[in-house]
Amino acid sequence: MSTISDWLDDYTGADANEPANATDIAYPADGVSDLGFVLRDIKSVIRQESLNKGWWPDARAVTRISDDVFSCASAGRSDYPVGTAVKLIGSGGTVSGWVAGHPASDRFTIAPLGQITVGFGVTHAVFSALLPNSDPVNADASYPRGVGSALPARLTQWARFRLRGNTDTQAVLPLAKVEPDTDYRVMVQAVEVNSGPAANGAYRVESIAKTTTDITVTVGAAPGSGTTVFYEYGIFRGE
Repeated sequence: MSTISDWLDDYTGADANEPANATDIAYPADGVSDLGFVLRDIKSVIRQESLNKGWWPDARAVTRISDDVFSCASAGRSDYPVGTAVKLIGSGGTVSGWVAGHPASDRFTIAPLGQITVGFGVTHAVFSALLPNSDPVNADASYPRGVGSALPARLTQWARFRLRGNTDTQAVLPLAKVEPDTDYRVMVQAVEVNSGPAANGAYRVESIAKTTTDITVTVGAAPGSGTTVFYEYGIFRGE
C-alpha cells in the first residue's frame, strides 16, 4: 500500500509506489497498474491517513532501557505526560500502549508492561497528538479545551451588558448558547461610561460565577447616581 510519506517525484527514480507517475494504466487489467488497482490503492491511502490524524507525524528515535522503559532524547515528561498514547516501532513490528510513568526526565514507562523486549528491537516511538484531558467530544463541537488541544483558544460567545445607578453591582447574563461544561474562561472589560465618571469600584470585577447557561458578574461598586457603565464579555475555550 502506498503512503503519502513515500510519494516522491517519479522522474527522480525514487518513487517506489506502483503505479508510478509515468506508468500508463494497464488495459486489460493486470492487477498491478490497472484502474481497479489504482482506485484500491487510493482508498487504502485515504483510510491510513485518516487513522494517522490522531498521531504526531514524526517517529522519534528511542532507546530500550528495559522491557517496560525506553528513553527518548528529543522528548521529555513535560511533552508527553502520563496517560499519553504511544506506538512503539521495532524490528518485531509495532506495539501500542500509553505512558505510565517517567523514571527520569527523558524516560518513559509504557503500559501494558513487558512489551519492549530485547527481541522486539524497539527503534522509534510515535506519540498521540491528543494529550490527557483533551476532550474529543468538545473538539467535534468546535469547543477545544484542556491539555493538548490541537486548536488555539477561541472566542465562542461575545455580548454586552450594563450596570447603572447607585445599586447595580451584579448582572446575571444568560448565555446565547448552552456550554457543554464550565471549563471556559470569561473576560470582562468596561468599554463605555455615560454621565460619568463612575465609582472606581465599578471598573473592578470582584467575581464571576459560571454555569452552562449563564454567568453572574459582580463588580466592586455601583456606578453611581445617574451613571451607566457598559461592559463587554467574551467566553473563551482552549489553551
